Amino acid sequence: MGGSYAQAFNDSSNLYFDFFSVFVSGFVVTFALMLQPHILTKVLYLRSDRDIGKFIGTTAVVGTLFTLMLMIGFYARLAGLEIDAQDTVVREYLLHEFGSSAWGEYVLVFIFLTLLAAGMSTLDGILVALSAMVVNDIVKPLAGESSNGLVLSRWVLVAVGIVGVLLAWNPPPLIGLFAQKGVYGLAAASLVPVLFGVLLRRHIPLWVVVGAAALGLSLHLFFNLVMGIANPAISASYGIFASLAFGLFGLAVTRGEASRHGGDM
Repeated sequence: MGGSYAQAFNDSSNLYFDFFSVFVSGFVVTFALMLQPHILTKVLYLRSDRDIGKFIGTTAVVGTLFTLMLMIGFYARLAGLEIDAQDTVVREYLLHEFGSSAWGEYVLVFIFLTLLAAGMSTLDGILVALSAMVVNDIVKPLAGESSNGLVLSRWVLVAVGIVGVLLAWNPPPLIGLFAQKGVYGLAAASLVPVLFGVLLRRHIPLWVVVGAAALGLSLHLFFNLVMGIANPAISASYGIFASLAFGLFGLAVTRGEASRHGGDM
């Protein structure tokens, strides 16, 4: 354990070394992730405005319980566990805490089954959505309706499975950071288009939306893969700030165009 482990910032770390990397980037990326369409559109499921309070309350309770999962690493350290692989912290701590008694083993089985069910449910949703998007948004517009969408979606799942096997065969040192490269890239690319689409009631030119998305994603990948920024949240935050600046600039220079479109409607 290093001398700066208990400090707010760890100067010897390449992930959390200053205020921006610990607080600012985490807030920015979390805000961007919460604006993703698969989360934001949950509001559309509400039947009336009276359900908004229930929705917010449920979100707050579930979010709080989910955030408590982050404390497992802290308690594992307090328990004196020496765990080499970061991705095995949850498993090792649960085994240490509940594996010493008969009732604890039942609780342990219940927890692991719950985690397995949650993981399988999430994976199923991701695979179905991925195959559907590839077929409907890429293949069919290019190949036309003559293509067999069901067969193509199955081949997409086969390709995803092959990629998954290759990654599992030789996994990266930190799977969480590896996954965050893509997830945070999606957040950096989609934040400005989604935010502008929800908040603005004016016409937004296509080049502003496409440019903001491309700039956010490309800068995130550039800083993370080329410039050597190890924390994907930092590189994604840089991309989001640049994308937001580009989007605001585009809105400013197309203000007159927006008024013309408004007059035509």
